[in-house]
Amino acid sequence: FNVEEFVPERMKVTASTAKPGYSIDDSVPVGVDAKYLFGGSADGSSVEITCRLEPTTFKPKENANYAYGVWRDQGEKAKTVTLGQVTGTLDEKGHADIECPPLEGGGGFLGAARLVADVAVFEAGSGRSTNGQAFAPVHPEAFYIGLLAGGKAEKGKPVKVDGVVVDWDGKISAN
Repeated sequence: FNVEEFVPERMKVTASTAKPGYSIDDSVPVGVDAKYLFGGSADGSSVEITCRLEPTTFKPKENANYAYGVWRDQGEKAKTVTLGQVTGTLDEKGHADIECPPLEGGGGFLGAARLVADVAVFEAGSGRSTNGQAFAPVHPEAFYIGLLAGGKAEKGKPVKVDGVVVDWDGKISAN
């Protein structure tokens, strides 16, 4: 026999990033908005953001038939990298802009990544938090190299391989 107390959410939290993509060397600004659902102001509430990079695949809308990214042996998984935790305070409108730090040294992460910003806004006085998340693609370079094999590889026979250099949208680079 269990007795549980349920307290409904009292606050709504949204988090977002400004641009559709960032370089691995960039700090990523995360906009946080919070408001109480039943009146009151979130002004002065503490905000805590935990930032991490998760490996992902690069799949642009254009030239999607090419293969991009880092080859990994079967069963090998790329590791998630924690960037750190940052804090801030909401202004009188219930908003804060807080930056996730860049990857230290700007390197060491191979391939495309996704920034995940776990946001917690703390209710004044109670210590209770309401959570939200923001996501943004993070790119290791200003371009990607895509390869397309023209058939199955067989011993002793040539295989045609086409390649393209594309930007973050998948558009072929003029350079």
